[in-house]
Amino acid sequence: MQNYRQKLRELGCAELILNRRDASKHTLKRPRRSELNFLPDIPTGFDEEALENERKWMEEEVKKKDVNMRALNTKMDFTFSLRRREVVEDQPLVLTLKQRWPALFNEEQVYAEFRRINHLDLKSTFLTSLDNNSRGLLKLFRAKVIQRGDCDLETLLDNLDEQMADLTVQRRATALRGLPFYFKEHGTICKTILSSEALEHHKVGMKMGILEVVTSNSSTSRSLSDVVNVAIVLEEEVVLENMGDFVSAFIVLFGMLYALNMEYNKDLRYTFEFIQKVFLNMGTECSKKVQTLMSKLLEN
Repeated sequence: MQNYRQKLRELGCAELILNRRDASKHTLKRPRRSELNFLPDIPTGFDEEALENERKWMEEEVKKKDVNMRALNTKMDFTFSLRRREVVEDQPLVLTLKQRWPALFNEEQVYAEFRRINHLDLKSTFLTSLDNNSRGLLKLFRAKVIQRGDCDLETLLDNLDEQMADLTVQRRATALRGLPFYFKEHGTICKTILSSEALEHHKVGMKMGILEVVTSNSSTSRSLSDVVNVAIVLEEEVVLENMGDFVSAFIVLFGMLYALNMEYNKDLRYTFEFIQKVFLNMGTECSKKVQTLMSKLLEN
């Protein structure tokens, strides 16, 4: 039923759209993931019309060959409250947001929006925590392979052991990719496809995730040089491409979930919870699974 209603919304079913908006108006929106600046007020002395005019200016500005980035950044800060009201209260489709707020679908603006919401530097905090915990995570992954013979973790670790270059990046990626397997989650955050295949075909049915385009079909000996594109998909839309590597794409994807007020993938709930509460130190109460992994990391 949820998928059916989603498709009706995409087709523009007026009743569903109106019902959703009416429900939003009468529902008190609260932070769910320890956001510090979840739904800010409109700046004093201004109204929605003034902010909407600024939004329209940005919508046209990004179409230019030479974008005034300084002015764009300033106006993105200024229109933050309008954007959050739209994102949180109206809950528009990603495609609609991309049309109305195209500047938001940019790596640097995703980081900026995350900072506006959480007062935290997403990229540096994430990478620092990942580096601080990657060796401990890999050690626990290897222990689990020995104890339980986890084939997915074993394949990841074997691939890491075969790498001869870019070891820091590979170590980060392996630690991150291994979390769902460690938590025994069934969701998939990244799908690998060949460069001969079209992105358009593989994004179908993907609510959120990463498409990694490679030249080689071998998963056991793949290096960074085999990766020719990394794309982020939300609601079956490719929202960003050429992210460089899996870890970079994952960080931006995580930031976009906050910027667009989207829920975590339920099939990867522990992976996302671990990243939020351990890597980013956002929120205090942890599930038993996440708390257990935290304790094991502290012991190593």
